[in-house]
Parts: sequence; structure tokens; C-alpha cells
Amino acid sequence: MSGFFILVGAADDRALATGDEPSQVPETSYPMDNGRMPSSRRSRRRPYEQEHRPLDLDRAGGGRRHDQRDGVSWTVQSVRTSDKAYRCPWCNQEVAPGTPHVVAWANDSLFGAQAALDARRHWHTGCWDSGR
Repeated sequence: MSGFFILVGAADDRALATGDEPSQVPETSYPMDNGRMPSSRRSRRRPYEQEHRPLDLDRAGGGRRHDQRDGVSWTVQSVRTSDKAYRCPWCNQEVAPGTPHVVAWANDSLFGAQAALDARRHWHTGCWDSGR
């Protein structure tokens, strides 16, 4: 408690040195009503006349989407980075560690859903997009 009283005493001393009343010294500087008008600067992010952009559920859901290719339904998920190198099945080149890429697997498999998930492959994003 003594630290509290010292702090209040210091605030009173500052107020007396500036000629203000001790009750007029703000305890904090934020938020504070300084008696001025608020800023009239408009937000630059989105003008109020424009509509909101619709929520991209693929991005919100971790980048997972469903594609149809050659009559097969695929689940495709974007990966920002990885610690391991993979081999792209399209170009047969290495997907280097730390490279953004996609992981794709067929939704249907003759051996079941777990087998389809186990057969997933890592593709360069450009390779997956060009292979359509």
C-alpha cells in the first residue's frame, strides 16, 4: 500500500508543479477525453459504400477444397511449408522443404477411405493447376 500512496503523492506533486489541480491530472493517458473532436479521417480499408467480400470458406477451412479430375473426385489442401522433401508426381521433381505446395488425395478408393488418405501425394501448386 505504501507504493500506492507514493505514486499518488508523485502525481499530486507533478500537478502542483504545473499549476493544475491534483484532481485534473489523469491517472492514465488512454483512453482520455481531451475535449477535441474525433478524427474525421475515413478508413482506407473498405469504403462504406462497397459491399463486404464474401467469406472464402476454402481459405477459412485451412485451404481444403474438392476438385474433379478425369472423373475422380479429389480433396486438395494447401500447405504453406513442410520440414521434409517430397516428389511431385506430375513433374517428378522434388518439392523442397519450406516450399508452399498442395497435398491431394482421391476421395474414393477401392480399398476404403483410409487407403485413399494414405495414398495422398504432394504436388507443386503449379503442377496441380496445370494438370487439370
